[in-house]
Amino acid sequence: MKKYPLYTLLAGLLVLLAACEMKDDLTGKTKVPGSNQEVDPNQLGVINLKLDPQKEKSVVGNTTKATDEELDVNDFAVQVLDEDGKVVNEYDSFADIEELRLPAGNYQIVASKGELKNAAFDAPYYKGEEKCVVNPLEVADVVTPCVLDNKKVSLFFSEEFADYFLDDYDIVMTNGIGVLTAHAGENRTPYFKTTDQLDFTLRATTKNGEDVNYYCDLYNDPKVKDYNNVVVALDIVKPSEPEVPDIPGGGTGEAERPLIKIDVSLVEREYVIEIPSNIVSGGDEEGGDTLTKPSIEGDGFDLDKPVILTSANAKDTKVVINIELPTGVSAMKVNINSTDAGFMSAVADIGNPFDMLHLNDMQSGLLDAVKAGQKTIRFDVSSFMELLINFPGTHTFTIAVDDRNGTKNSKTLTIKAINEE
Repeated sequence: MKKYPLYTLLAGLLVLLAACEMKDDLTGKTKVPGSNQEVDPNQLGVINLKLDPQKEKSVVGNTTKATDEELDVNDFAVQVLDEDGKVVNEYDSFADIEELRLPAGNYQIVASKGELKNAAFDAPYYKGEEKCVVNPLEVADVVTPCVLDNKKVSLFFSEEFADYFLDDYDIVMTNGIGVLTAHAGENRTPYFKTTDQLDFTLRATTKNGEDVNYYCDLYNDPKVKDYNNVVVALDIVKPSEPEVPDIPGGGTGEAERPLIKIDVSLVEREYVIEIPSNIVSGGDEEGGDTLTKPSIEGDGFDLDKPVILTSANAKDTKVVINIELPTGVSAMKVNINSTDAGFMSAVADIGNPFDMLHLNDMQSGLLDAVKAGQKTIRFDVSSFMELLINFPGTHTFTIAVDDRNGTKNSKTLTIKAINEE
């Protein structure tokens, strides 16, 4: 086998590379940086990209100040998209960009910092988007502002609030797809992905020992959805005269269930929008003006009384259960029972109980599935009536629901089928 000196091999490699470069020169093509695409160099332009991270402001007394958060441009990832939305260049860090040379065309720059989570503490997500046009042999200066892109909810409590309640309160917040619970003394800041829902339930105990719940829909004013830096201040309503309700057994005392005033501020870098105060009354697990417990009610009939089913009315009997969950449903199951063995055997073949958020194929042919986060559920079992009349006896549908707060409720629908034939 013939051997060649090393310098001979190197010389051959150089000749080969020169030939490749000569080929590029003869064809007039050049490779686009970051890809294998070859284009006429006269059709390339350059994007001179700059990022403009904009810090959020916080409220201190009656003024605002910039947060202490550090926003370094090199912490931002960058994508370059073409006019069809396809990613043509991608960088884990702005610092990785040496030159953005691209074929002439329309592009969009997308810069982001952090991870957009459904709900998490201390998890801001910043994002900037900017469209631009690249012209041949020109430099396009592009500045992309990067701003907070998820909901930051800051909670503050007045001294009067602290004086009235024990320091064991919880605030359960949800956007319908994630839930966060802030305990008394929580120093972390909640962040939520923007959805069509943002509300919270305050669970507290007065210093007189009474447990009380307060519910607030932060989207009660639609403007809140359009802003991401949301400040919530909770205070006790001060009546013009002391409230002295009667105490069972005689005498008077201080009100044990005060009204809560909720003030919402939408903080922008240049200004603050004050939302009119929301006055919320409290309730407990048994009742009250503000119920957090899911409600389960018959539509036009008393759910605590059995529905009497006969051959004459089975076809036209409508049985609908209306379920309301202020914070949205997280779980719903329906367990069917019957005194008729034949009916129970059929139900077992279909699958019992019914997990309404995850129906199997046979169950979904009978009932409509429920979606997580639904606040209103119409549970319609009217289609079962003509079937049930063929199985005389007592049939029960026990409905159990959990809301996003972890609050539970259940009720049982009873059907008495009387076959008169």
